[in-house]
Amino acid sequence: MDIRQSELTNEQQYFLDGAVDAFEITPSVWMALNLYGDAARIAPILDYGEHRLTRRRVAAFGLCRYAEELMPGIPDMHRRAILANGTLFLRGKVLDDAIQVCAGWAYEDARKGGCLLPFRKRWRCNEDGLPTKALARRLHSPSFIRSYVKHDDFITETACVSRHHLTMVARWPSDASEADRLAVDTAFKDQFAANRRRRELAYMTREQPNLDRRDRRRRHKIVRRSALFAATLLGAATVSAFARGEPVTLPGDELALRVQRAGTLIACGHGALAVELLDRGGVSLAHLCVYQDAPAFDQLAGFALHMSSGLERELVATANITRHTEAGAAHPILKERITDRAARFAQWVDDPIPFMSSHALEQLLQRRYREQTYPFWRDAIAVRMFGRRWKEFI
Repeated sequence: MDIRQSELTNEQQYFLDGAVDAFEITPSVWMALNLYGDAARIAPILDYGEHRLTRRRVAAFGLCRYAEELMPGIPDMHRRAILANGTLFLRGKVLDDAIQVCAGWAYEDARKGGCLLPFRKRWRCNEDGLPTKALARRLHSPSFIRSYVKHDDFITETACVSRHHLTMVARWPSDASEADRLAVDTAFKDQFAANRRRRELAYMTREQPNLDRRDRRRRHKIVRRSALFAATLLGAATVSAFARGEPVTLPGDELALRVQRAGTLIACGHGALAVELLDRGGVSLAHLCVYQDAPAFDQLAGFALHMSSGLERELVATANITRHTEAGAAHPILKERITDRAARFAQWVDDPIPFMSSHALEQLLQRRYREQTYPFWRDAIAVRMFGRRWKEFI
């Protein structure tokens, strides 16, 4: 069997990538179908009508069966590497993800509910979210953990996919060498390069699609209007240099800004500009993160107005300071902010709870719980997913 030279359709590739990320199919199925799957055979499997979860799962199991049909015709070197990669994925990412999800849900259900159990009328935790003493003992009980895993639908579905992979491993050897893995990696790279050349050739030869003229005119109007306004402040030469991607320096009374376009001219918010803070001598002090919900030219004009009005201290006070230099740490305007942030970080290390949002605190408590009970969750989930062979995957 030869490697497929044509591409899958966009819908088919999207389904395969999403299914392997959600572990509706194993990486071995994904690799087999990407290298050897026939688009004509995959199309009826994915034609499941309404986008309902149950029908999507049926389609995913159909892909698993089709991959199993392909396995006998795949060259032995590639088949060994495909199955070995699937096993590594089960042993690593899938088991760890299952532990993270299941332990987090159990911790949430026991205190507040809302995951597998209904929300509780009375929370069984204190103001900081810590469980009561009796509940803490129950959460650390191996019998509670095994019972929770047994009734978790996520683990049940994952177990079905895992055991399908184990069935294929039992039928064909999966002890791949480094040369086998390298052969599959080379096959993927060659296929990707061929598909890329095909897409580039098609793009150069086909007619350009008709764009929405109304939307294009609206965007051009916004950029042109903002560019004209910026030119009245900074001059046409400075605005032209900024549009070409060159850095523009905006001097102030005590500091200066070096502003450069980082995205498209129509881009708004984060990522539109790269802003660097300088002293009057041009020495870099730090990078600034300032959010403005406006196109790039309007953001440039806003920074120019701040600097010309002598409001650089106010700008520095509201911006997020990133990647400060030694000169920035010693500068009198930045020194207080940087020192204060370091002091707050030291307090956070000692006791992070008072400085956290409710969501961040919840994530911290769940992570601590997982670290304390990891062996119990690992063994219970491995038994549920892999059956008698569970010790091979921990």
